[in-house]
Amino acid sequence: RRHGHGIYAQNNSGDKKFIVANIFMAPYSFNIHAYGSSAAYLDDFVVEDNIATNEDGDGRVMVGGGNDPNRLKMNRNLTYNANIQIGYGGGTGDDIEAKNNMCLKGYFSLGATFTNLVQSDNFSWRSEWTNPQVDNRGIEKPSQPKVIIIPNKYDSRRANLAVYNFAHLGLSQVSVDLGSFLQPGEFFELKDPQNFYGPSVLSGKYTGAAISLSMKNEFSVFILFGMEGTNRRPVVDAGADQIVEASTQLNLRGTANDDGLPNPPGQLSYEWLLVSGPSVPLFSSPQQLMTNVQFAQTGTYILRLKVKDGSLEASDEVVVTVKEKAQDNGSIQINVFNPIKEKLGVLCRKEVKIFNRQGALVKTLTCAGGPEPSLVEWDGRNEKGVIVASGVYVYSTQNSDGETVTKKIVVLK
Repeated sequence: RRHGHGIYAQNNSGDKKFIVANIFMAPYSFNIHAYGSSAAYLDDFVVEDNIATNEDGDGRVMVGGGNDPNRLKMNRNLTYNANIQIGYGGGTGDDIEAKNNMCLKGYFSLGATFTNLVQSDNFSWRSEWTNPQVDNRGIEKPSQPKVIIIPNKYDSRRANLAVYNFAHLGLSQVSVDLGSFLQPGEFFELKDPQNFYGPSVLSGKYTGAAISLSMKNEFSVFILFGMEGTNRRPVVDAGADQIVEASTQLNLRGTANDDGLPNPPGQLSYEWLLVSGPSVPLFSSPQQLMTNVQFAQTGTYILRLKVKDGSLEASDEVVVTVKEKAQDNGSIQINVFNPIKEKLGVLCRKEVKIFNRQGALVKTLTCAGGPEPSLVEWDGRNEKGVIVASGVYVYSTQNSDGETVTKKIVVLK
């Protein structure tokens, strides 16, 4: 057994742990190995925009172990000859988002049972498959290469460039449009990540036309540099997709990074807009990165954060699904970051069982019983000690007459 993972990680801090925009090539074992025993935690990871290849090791991008992940974002990762796996050994987890991942000569998979799972547009094409799949549905073979440019959030003149030159196309040259990153007249160079300080793979002046790259392999990765001092579009993130109840105030937290050009103005302007939805939402501060928003009707809303630097603009979108507001019915509200003792208002015989909306048991609490309503404390954690996702839960207990009593608990974070 050998070790040599690109990243080996765990997290139980309560804060997000980011594994973002890395290039992993030819590891001894896994590219990303967020793993541990049942005594370890794998919560609150953001694994996005990574590029991972494999020649001889396992090569997986995996978040899973004895405790499987909760509150994971696994989006827009690109692999070649390597799999992407969420969960391990058939465990359970909660609040998972997995979108727009791409695996050539590999596949995307779930190794556990998850509640509150959102997944879409995950591309897989194993070597033994005739055709690729998207979300386990067979699709036609791609008719052209796939080119992805990932701007660096911290260095405005740098981006990662990945090219899937699918073998069945039989191409030795691939046309690559750099216009989403470069400005016409700007000098650029492409570097080999495995020979970063060696000669450039290609350099020149960008004319606005696509460049032609010689391709020896089915998958290639480059680092793209533009000219320092050239104004570039801001890098914008509108945040993760969200699900809320009607009439609930949602806090949107966008981010934007820029090179400070042109100067003047030397600063960014922001605007939140409705792209589509059943009604017009109410933004409290539509010209700020962070704003509260309320929705009058249920349905699916697409919101856009548009950012301008005075010359160029960029945008990103977030999808908000608004559901019917749950009936209160005497429900208890718990803020898991400020736990409080809640009186259930029933005569408890033995225990209180808490279930999620899918009917899965989340936590069993022991109550004291007695002639007065029991005082029961729940800190919002499941049996493994992991903080559950925000949402509506149901508790069930028995009163002194042996009757089952059920009510709702609303968990807020």
